[in-house]
Amino acid sequence: METNPNKIYFGIGSLVFLITIVCGIFISSQYMSIAKTLRDNSPTSLKKITSCQKLADIFEQQGRSYMRNDAVSLSAPGSATQKGGGAEEDYSQTNVQVQGVDEADMVKTDGEYIYKVKNNKIYIIKAYPAEEAKTVKTIELDKESKVDEIFIDSNKIVAMGEKYIEENLDKSIFKNYPEKVNRNYSFIKIWNIENKENPTLTRNVEFEGSYATSRKINNSVYIVMNTYPTYWMAKLENPDVIIPKYSDSKSGDKPKKSACECDSIEYLNGVDEQDKNRINDYGYNNNHFISILTVPINNDNQEIDKRVIIGSSNNVYASLNNLYLANTNYEGIKNTWQEKTDIYKFALKENGTEYLGTGSVTGHVLNQFSMDEYNNYFRIATTKGSVASRNNKSSNDVYILDDKLKTAGMLENLAPGEKIYSARFVGDRGYLVTFKKVDPFFTLDLKNPNSPKVLGKLKIPGFSDYLHPIDENHILGLGKNTIEAEQLLKDQRSIDFAWYQGIKMAVFDVTDFNNPKEEFKVDIGDRGTDSYALNDHKAFLYDKNKSLLVIPVLLAELTAEQKKKDQSQAPQYGEYTFQGAYVYDLSLENGFKLKGRISHYPENKPSKDQYGYYNYYGDNLSVERSLYIKDKLYTVSEGKILINNLSDLTKIKEITLN
Repeated sequence: METNPNKIYFGIGSLVFLITIVCGIFISSQYMSIAKTLRDNSPTSLKKITSCQKLADIFEQQGRSYMRNDAVSLSAPGSATQKGGGAEEDYSQTNVQVQGVDEADMVKTDGEYIYKVKNNKIYIIKAYPAEEAKTVKTIELDKESKVDEIFIDSNKIVAMGEKYIEENLDKSIFKNYPEKVNRNYSFIKIWNIENKENPTLTRNVEFEGSYATSRKINNSVYIVMNTYPTYWMAKLENPDVIIPKYSDSKSGDKPKKSACECDSIEYLNGVDEQDKNRINDYGYNNNHFISILTVPINNDNQEIDKRVIIGSSNNVYASLNNLYLANTNYEGIKNTWQEKTDIYKFALKENGTEYLGTGSVTGHVLNQFSMDEYNNYFRIATTKGSVASRNNKSSNDVYILDDKLKTAGMLENLAPGEKIYSARFVGDRGYLVTFKKVDPFFTLDLKNPNSPKVLGKLKIPGFSDYLHPIDENHILGLGKNTIEAEQLLKDQRSIDFAWYQGIKMAVFDVTDFNNPKEEFKVDIGDRGTDSYALNDHKAFLYDKNKSLLVIPVLLAELTAEQKKKDQSQAPQYGEYTFQGAYVYDLSLENGFKLKGRISHYPENKPSKDQYGYYNYYGDNLSVERSLYIKDKLYTVSEGKILINNLSDLTKIKEITLN
């Protein structure tokens, strides 16, 4: 397997550290050899720090461990695009993992207006009827602020973002440091947009830390932010300076204060405040906080539930009722890294969360789609080991956990020597794609949680980065094609691998669950071709009723001269010839039919700079999102929105985002 060093696109809004709700502390548990099942003893409530001095002791000890380099732990959608809720509403919404659990994005629509985030601005665009489309209002924040994502809820915009504020550094703590320091604050702003041309800011919350991710269920938004305290390695006389600072416009223009008291901070198994030296076993997971907020949308006078969690979380999954935080820890054992993922479960309440339990599995989690809840059972797919390692070869597991996060059933050691590239759970079925040279597509029978089974396996070239259910018998895979490397290169590198090529999309027929087959496929471009949708499911638009599939594509094509060379030796990257939306008619009768392409560039691709390089970073015409309203398709870049007829893709209008 090859690591691509030239990735152009990065998943937007990627979920690195992730969401919930608690003014308490989140810590990884100690890795106790290679655990293959969950803990039998899961605490029913979170423990609390008993004093500010205890909190300071933990952070001070963690600082010494970090400086000695003793640390061994590292922290490194609905099944289809949602549609508008009303009977006569016909518009797409953000492609999410769980129907009813909304995910924030840079673009939202309510079927009449489009709301677009760009740096410190939010554009409100009258989008339908298309012929009358125009920007009706631009909400502009101060230049230090950057809006990351938004939610739309009836006549409310909820925006999450970040800003840096220059503050004085306490010279009694850091004598040799500059007098001022830029502190990172996340903000949550809520506007009433009943009058689209004159939005009213109704709430402004600032919280020390970086915005990570969020979910919206009904009228509550659950937000996670990560805070790295400025003073975490210092000997502190005033320990509460560690706690993230917070302000809320509900309380007036008061100075920022600690988000909570020291003795309301909680922690999970992994930190023992009676023996703070134990944190050495957990590395530097514990030198920062996860701040989790529950924000009421429809009541600006209601208190925001705040919790602060020591530690880190790599991935999050949210069902309609529960939130799961997953955190992977690595431990060096006999010259190899062993991985364990701790899972923390919280019940989602309208005004906060309730801690329900903790469990553990071996391996690490790829992303949110490797986790799922169904009939009160939690399913999780993990990879342990490394594809490239001789001492710790990779393999893959699937665990099914009960409502107490105890192991009910498991599948272990799937596809030895490979790693998970994508996973999807749909009802009592599971789908798994692993990869090293070819794409084994596994079908998993999960009807009996105590006895899961691998029923089918299909090996084909390439791999899928994202799996999307079409219906109960068909799964769409989006990924890359591959060609096997020649034997001489394998011998020289002492690894069996294949070369990434262009984009590949395939429809898998799983009607015969024991014998899945690739029913349709389409290849796009040559080596170097890429798509935002490979790493960010929100860039993927599919609607079965309209037979509509749209993905953004950066197209690379080999020249005639390049095609003459043997690509199995060292495949060359193609020249970039297009960037924009590929629009397909996808049906289960005819497969993929390309309707056309839409680019925002005058020449269909970015221009080269004076040195002959394409300027993608800072470029504002790369199509990142697409959506439809009735019979019109809207493609969105940083610089403009194009409106085309869905029927024949004829251009109707262009809106420039200045």
